[in-house]
Amino acid sequence: MIPFSFFVDSKMGTLLLFILSVRLLMSLGSIPGHRDEKRVHVIENDAAFVSCSLCADEVGVKWYNNRTLQEITSKEEERIHSHSADLLFLPAFINDSADYICNCINYTLIIHFTVHEREPFSSSLLYLEVTSTVSSNVQISCPDVDQFKSENFTWCKDFQILPNENRRQLFRRNITRKDDGIYTCQLTWTHKGKQLSVSRARRLIVQAPYVPVNPVIEYPRDNTEEALLGSLKNITCKVFIGFNINSACHVRWEVNDTSNGQINRYSQHTLRREENNKTICMSILTIHKASPEDFNTPIYCKAKDLENWTKRFIKLQPMAKDNRLFVASCFVVLIFSIISVVILVNYFKIDIVLLYRDTIKPYRDQNDKRYDAYVIYPKENLQESSQEKIRHFINHDLPNILERKYDYNLFICGRDDLPGEDTAVAIEKNIINSRRLIIILTPETSFGMKSENAYDQQLGLYNALVHDEMKVILIEMENFSSYKDLPESLQHIIQKRKTLKWNGGQSPNSRFWKHLRYEMPSKRNPTYFTVQNVSTPTPEFGTYIE
Repeated sequence: MIPFSFFVDSKMGTLLLFILSVRLLMSLGSIPGHRDEKRVHVIENDAAFVSCSLCADEVGVKWYNNRTLQEITSKEEERIHSHSADLLFLPAFINDSADYICNCINYTLIIHFTVHEREPFSSSLLYLEVTSTVSSNVQISCPDVDQFKSENFTWCKDFQILPNENRRQLFRRNITRKDDGIYTCQLTWTHKGKQLSVSRARRLIVQAPYVPVNPVIEYPRDNTEEALLGSLKNITCKVFIGFNINSACHVRWEVNDTSNGQINRYSQHTLRREENNKTICMSILTIHKASPEDFNTPIYCKAKDLENWTKRFIKLQPMAKDNRLFVASCFVVLIFSIISVVILVNYFKIDIVLLYRDTIKPYRDQNDKRYDAYVIYPKENLQESSQEKIRHFINHDLPNILERKYDYNLFICGRDDLPGEDTAVAIEKNIINSRRLIIILTPETSFGMKSENAYDQQLGLYNALVHDEMKVILIEMENFSSYKDLPESLQHIIQKRKTLKWNGGQSPNSRFWKHLRYEMPSKRNPTYFTVQNVSTPTPEFGTYIE
């Protein structure tokens, strides 16, 4: 259990703190008198001197740190100490930023004291700026340093030291715009063996001289202006009145010597701007809806100097309707249409080519080629499932679709060989008489085509790659994890064109058969086909694959 004395002590401590705070507030502000506030900005590690001038002749002046509620000592050996109505920071650090209170009889001063880092430079540290004109002489004095008894000055321009400038005043003669910038004076001295410094910064603004001239109307130039009937039209009157002119602009528009303010469909507003020290006055006339009455009617821009008016006129002419938007829209639609057509043609390229072949039936030179394609397929080193898949594809799918449905003439090894014919001679003759070379691939045979398939495959690839006499069509019966075990010639062809992947049981209108027909040559001329294909091959060819 917490003892009762704890509550007594806690309450007494709180009460004591409250009484002290009230007494401090009474000593600072409850006494009748004047109260001021001011802000002081200094750079870190600079000495700072804050004066409470209205208390200078008073006795018993007290300084307080409002953050700690402690009275500031008057001991001179302390870095922060008071000396009667003065408060000194020798030097000031970042954590000295706080509100400091000077209190004497009938007066209280609150100092909002802020210490800034040296970089980046804060504009709050700037004293009153100095303004002068080009080609004049200017004197920049180091402000607020009377309390520091030293004449050891250094001057900088834009934080770069100016050599041989060591007086309190800096003189610049025949100045130009290059003299514009921030000038900093630094005063150094020694206090009780410690090197101290204080900085003051001021900005010099160099202006072009004030030179009034008679108004010069730069626009309009007594010409015509086009406007679209029924549309809004803005016309600008631009007048040069001199250099660095601060007086009011006397520029306005008139229609038939009548102020446009008396015509409801007109309005105007005036503005000024500086262009390379040139003072430009502008009056912008707004015709809310151009009517036939506005066309060919003189509209005057008038500018006044001290005595006289200067004026220029402009006439509105009807403008033909702008067809640029229509042309641009048509161009955009055309480009979009072309892009769309290209995308669609690319996507439906195969269907378009096949439709063209089936509909137009283009004539092609047969080049004395008897067969549309020579088919090579693996016969050895096959698993039973792969062997059955290839047998069904070679015996049924390929002939039924390409030969019987689409009238292609294929040479299939084992089906179309003539009895007693020399194998090498027959292979070379039949490959030469074929327009395409179809190679059936399976992963099991990717490394084993060395016996029956070796010669016809090598001869066909030789004609395709070296003589460029025939196009090769590769059909994958099963997916390959890698093609690295295939012969380099096949790898080269695969890099140049995609293989066709057979998934089995696909209809004649599937992408596979369409793609295969696309790779095949166009259909044979019926007359030529009838003459050449005089012998009908045996319909049963179940003995191709042993």
